Amino acid sequence: MASLFRFPGTTKRERFDREQSSQGRAKPVPQGGAVLAGGGARAGFPAEDAPRSSSDGYAVSRAALSERGSQSLAMAGQALDTNSSSGPDLVLARLLLGHALAAAAGAIHPNAAIHSVCDAAAALEHGGELARVAGSSARGRALLACLEIEQEERLTRTELAQAELLIGKLLDPRLDKPAARRAVRWKWVGLALLVVGVATVVTTPTLLRGGPWEKYRWTASSATEGFSTTGTLGKVGPFQLLFHTEYEEEPWVTIDLVKLRLVHSISIRNREDCCDERCIPLVVELAGDDQRFVEVARRTETFDVWKVEFPARKSRYVRLRVEATTMLHLREIKIL
Repeated sequence: MASLFRFPGTTKRERFDREQSSQGRAKPVPQGGAVLAGGGARAGFPAEDAPRSSSDGYAVSRAALSERGSQSLAMAGQALDTNSSSGPDLVLARLLLGHALAAAAGAIHPNAAIHSVCDAAAALEHGGELARVAGSSARGRALLACLEIEQEERLTRTELAQAELLIGKLLDPRLDKPAARRAVRWKWVGLALLVVGVATVVTTPTLLRGGPWEKYRWTASSATEGFSTTGTLGKVGPFQLLFHTEYEEEPWVTIDLVKLRLVHSISIRNREDCCDERCIPLVVELAGDDQRFVEVARRTETFDVWKVEFPARKSRYVRLRVEATTMLHLREIKIL
């Protein structure tokens, strides 16, 4: 990659050190995920969260880096939001995503010297995390390529949103190396259980049958790159999301229940890594065969899981719609 994303210079750090010194608690501030030379072991971290450091340097603690990365990711999501007070700022979003990527790489590889997006991507590629999350190292590199673009006119919201999804998965605390090794071991256990399960299903067909909602088909108003505009509720797409629309006015997803059914409750699981505010305000609507939708619930505050309950109503279609210009992306929808 030709250009490199650099961390802020020392001026801000010097200001911070002076401020800390004036308050009687001087403490060095590490830069990003890099291992800084000199100084030996540093105080200020809980014993169980001590920084992983080399013999001649120190690093930001893993938990602190993950937190920093999550904060940068959340701010990048806001910078991409057309509803923000300053409007979408793609350059700021790129810079914040670069910080989030470096933090993710530093948390996973605490002894690596990470000074740029290129360094972060290289560390994650070498460790195998990039391929594990993106499907292949080449695809991971392609998704992160937009973070190296310096010309504002070449940046696109769609590409940055794709990088945002990838970085969100890299910041998932479950993506550590011990967990990966455990996953390999459990894969074989899972295969053995699957064999037993298949035999059980043959004799008892309904034992492992999922809820009827899993077979309901959904249709989204649009789809960002890598996602589909149609699918079933029981099958998730890339990055453990059910669907992901483009930025548009009032994005929506409609679920077809095949025939008229009594619907009284809907469970909606929001995206977890960032940007949970994008689906607000969220409107839940029901319709019969005539597709004349009637609002039955509305959410104006962010949520992780929203269980909507209302008087039972015969319906053929369920529609979730955001009354804003934004993206809509959810992890799970259950029709009860």
